[in-house]
Amino acid sequence: TLLNILSQYPPPKMPKNPPKSPLTPAKTHLQIPNQEDPTFIPMPLYPFPPHIPKKDQKNSKCLVYCLTLFVILCFVVLVFSSVVVRIKNPSLNIDSISLKSLKYDYSPSFNMTLSMKISIWNRYFGHLELVNQKSNSVSLAYADTSTMVGHSGLMFPSDRIEARRKEAVRIVMQVSSSFKGGLKPNDKTRVHDDLNSGVLGFTSYAQLKGKIHLFKKLRLSTLAVMSCTFQIDLVHRSVQRLQC
Repeated sequence: TLLNILSQYPPPKMPKNPPKSPLTPAKTHLQIPNQEDPTFIPMPLYPFPPHIPKKDQKNSKCLVYCLTLFVILCFVVLVFSSVVVRIKNPSLNIDSISLKSLKYDYSPSFNMTLSMKISIWNRYFGHLELVNQKSNSVSLAYADTSTMVGHSGLMFPSDRIEARRKEAVRIVMQVSSSFKGGLKPNDKTRVHDDLNSGVLGFTSYAQLKGKIHLFKKLRLSTLAVMSCTFQIDLVHRSVQRLQC
């Protein structure tokens, strides 16, 4: 029979420790989307934006508005303080000088009459009030020394000068080497040499006190200072090299 036939053949021997074969992974086919496909829709990095409560949104907007307003106010205050409130002393200058009369000799001595046009320019944005004009004056010194040779009062037609306006006045000054005791011994030698060269040098000084009025309540004290140099040409009897 069939059983008798099969019993004649022994069964195969199995190894005691059969090798363990690793499991082969299942073959999967991953389809990479084609970006050139017109139906391709890219997925966002964060598909859902974070939720921000409306109250926090209003608070953040209010903070931004406040900071912006603060910056604008700081800018306005800076411009106002640097342009309007900053003190600008009036400008006091000699516009022109003319020689009316001239006498001199080599002893040495000199006498002359000068006509000066002096102007003051209010560079501020408020009107300028000149204080105590009767005490204002112009002094004249010989060359770059401290020897005074002339003096004259300085009074403008009006005590009030409007903002960004210019006022002028003309004065007549008598200049003499015998003014207030005459020349010093050291100056006589210099004047003698200058007379021989044909040119005499002078320096004029002046100061004006005033107050700047702003917004009808704010008053700021100011001071106008003048220092000008010029020369008298004895040959042509003219004024030259006027600098302020």
